[in-house]
Amino acid sequence: MDLPRRLFNAPWPARLIPGILLAVTLAVSACSDDDGDDPSANACNTENLPLTDDADGPVLTEVTLECQGANINVLATITDPQGDDDLLQVIQRIIVHGRSDCEGDLAYEVVDDVAGSGLEESFGIALDRATNAALFDQICSVTEWPVQVQLYDASGNVTTGRVMARVTD
Repeated sequence: MDLPRRLFNAPWPARLIPGILLAVTLAVSACSDDDGDDPSANACNTENLPLTDDADGPVLTEVTLECQGANINVLATITDPQGDDDLLQVIQRIIVHGRSDCEGDLAYEVVDDVAGSGLEESFGIALDRATNAALFDQICSVTEWPVQVQLYDASGNVTTGRVMARVTD
């Protein structure tokens, strides 16, 4: 006797089992966070650009990890609603995460001051291939990678957050 016939002839509580299993499967599928994307993309709790904390603080409008030969260079554009003077000679910090899911302590930090509001600034080399070839190859093989930013201005305003940097050749 095959299974459907046995279930059909079974007492009524047993006939509910296939329906219950189907309902549980559908509920679990509907509640899962799998939308087909890379699961690590949401693990970092990144924010969208432009990144800002308050109306008077610095704003990160763009950040790029540029794979150049054996180095990954960090480029960023930062604006300040109070103008160039509020950013000049103030150190900004960008931290490149060592994992795409932002877990662990491995990170590469670059610091620099910017030449002015709204200008693309090179923060320098965050990672060279000789330091960590596996990570270098992983970053340079994707289109975006998580970074943590800490932006300051001369007025004491601070903008912090995690965003996805664009990765280019």
